[in-house]
Amino acid sequence: MKHFAFILLFLSLPLWALGQENHLKVELLSETATLVPGKPATFGLHFTMDNGWHIYWQNPGDAGLAPSVNWKLPIGFKAGKILWPLPKRISLPSVMDFGYENEVTLLVPIQVPRTVHAGETFNLTANVQWLVCKETCIPGQAALPATLTIGDGKGPADAWITQARSQLPEKQPKTWKPSGTLDGKQFVLSFPTGTTPTSVVFFPLQSGQVDNNAAQIFQPNDKGFSLTLKRSDLLTQNVQKLEGLLVVTDHDVKKGYEVKVPLSSNR
Repeated sequence: MKHFAFILLFLSLPLWALGQENHLKVELLSETATLVPGKPATFGLHFTMDNGWHIYWQNPGDAGLAPSVNWKLPIGFKAGKILWPLPKRISLPSVMDFGYENEVTLLVPIQVPRTVHAGETFNLTANVQWLVCKETCIPGQAALPATLTIGDGKGPADAWITQARSQLPEKQPKTWKPSGTLDGKQFVLSFPTGTTPTSVVFFPLQSGQVDNNAAQIFQPNDKGFSLTLKRSDLLTQNVQKLEGLLVVTDHDVKKGYEVKVPLSSNR
């Protein structure tokens, strides 16, 4: 219910109450100084939070609301979905949030039309909304304008965007073939990866399936590992597939994988 309450708060506040001065600032970045006709360009929304404050991943966990962006683009330009770097579990009293502290750059690809020409300039605006939280939550918004120049796309890439790109999850390797069971109490997921990592954390893509605040039981084995997750009390029907982000740490090297685990009933 806290998640729902935060959404109502965010949507009901008047626009004059929103701003980027409250414990957070956000900047619009372009990966390159010029854009290439017919090629995708990458933009970044770089958030900087005050110490102890956080924003949210695409599934915010038990409470919160993920950042969103509404683009005002020139004719022919098309924006893709936000690409989310690996989040962290943020433990608060009685709830577990999924999100980002200190700094994070959310990436958005924008397709440049083939019909533009070198030397042309275009204006765009990213209308960004967010919820930044500590003990309390404060909604905010900002209109971030930029001028685009068409060119050859050469030159050094933006450092924040390069860093964020290295933190994006990969697709699940085809050789893994994960499987799982679900009963009235828990999910048991098996990942025959052929290697044994140091630790694993699972972030569910959908809310209301996994008890986010419960411990995740990681068990290595000779084929890979298994992960046991407590079923959420909000999940009243069995699901056929569990989707999410698997963050695997092996000797301080952290990688994320987008996983889809088919489930069978273990009742």
